[in-house]
Amino acid sequence: MKNSTLLLVAILTFFLFSCKDKPGPITEIKIAAPSNDKLSQAIEDIAEDGVIILEAGEHFESEGIVLSKKVKIRGEDGAILRFPTEPTYNDTTPMDAGLYVLNVEGFCIENVEFIPIGPIGGVSIFLDGSHKSIIKDCKFTMDQYPIVMDRSNNVLVENNEIRCTEKFASGEFNWSVHGILIINGKAAEIRGNTISGCFFGAWVCDVGGTFENNTAYNNYIGVIPCAVPDSGAVTPRESYTWTMIPAKDWVIRNNELYQNSWYGILTFDNATENLIENNNCYQNGGNHPYGIDQGADIGLGGDSPMFFGFHAFPTHDNVVKTGDYPNVTIQDCGFGNMIEGGYVSLDTALIKCLK
Repeated sequence: MKNSTLLLVAILTFFLFSCKDKPGPITEIKIAAPSNDKLSQAIEDIAEDGVIILEAGEHFESEGIVLSKKVKIRGEDGAILRFPTEPTYNDTTPMDAGLYVLNVEGFCIENVEFIPIGPIGGVSIFLDGSHKSIIKDCKFTMDQYPIVMDRSNNVLVENNEIRCTEKFASGEFNWSVHGILIINGKAAEIRGNTISGCFFGAWVCDVGGTFENNTAYNNYIGVIPCAVPDSGAVTPRESYTWTMIPAKDWVIRNNELYQNSWYGILTFDNATENLIENNNCYQNGGNHPYGIDQGADIGLGGDSPMFFGFHAFPTHDNVVKTGDYPNVTIQDCGFGNMIEGGYVSLDTALIKCLK
């Protein structure tokens, strides 16, 4: 009996000391600047739901990161994240992403500035199958695609400053330079962002999104509810993707869109039942890259058989209400659309419909 008691005490003592010495999960990591490849290491080390803090200064990564763990990345004021991403020059090359967030629900990044290591970057953040993610208070400079989403529902993109590379105007990238690209993703919320220097400031697809209180200027088109055609795009995991449902039931409201070369807002390629309301649109249109006198503040796209190599179908049953901005110019080339206010034109010698 005495030996049994001694054995039990020894076992309990062993387990007590083992538990005491065992480290707990790492829930917060702070990375000092400058740093090299520290973010990728921190993502590997941190526990699920952990927080990674980037101190002010530059943080370099030698390659893109595939993130498959729910974490929050938060930058101190002045934190800069730099990846060696490259742009793509055709629709058959996989997009090159700095942060490729794959199948993570609830990822969050805030207050980080993205600057590519090279002169022009590829994708800063690609959300793939990552529902309920948040991109907030960040800054994006000189990327081909700052933010891309596919198969990601209920994403919030808020209060970001987005500036693409303006080299798209030369046609160098086949016009594929877009600030926010939603290929597939329901109920996205795009709020309070400033977007400039892109071909499409925001290319939004799928169902039930909101584009509100944003500013888009010096793009070719400020925001385009549309569809990514079946020629598609290639994700960083080398799979083709395209839009399953063209833009439907989007609310585009209370934005400021000005000095965009073609349109401030253009519904296109089967976009339907969207509400465009109370947008301050001015000085948009009239500067088509092919020299055509075309465009308006708001356009409702018609049948366009040869739009950059694919057939875009008419948009229909959309609602436009100019609200506080009665001088907005509107071009209706679709059918079944309802327009309240503004100056409305059809396909005329003065303003041509997009074909």
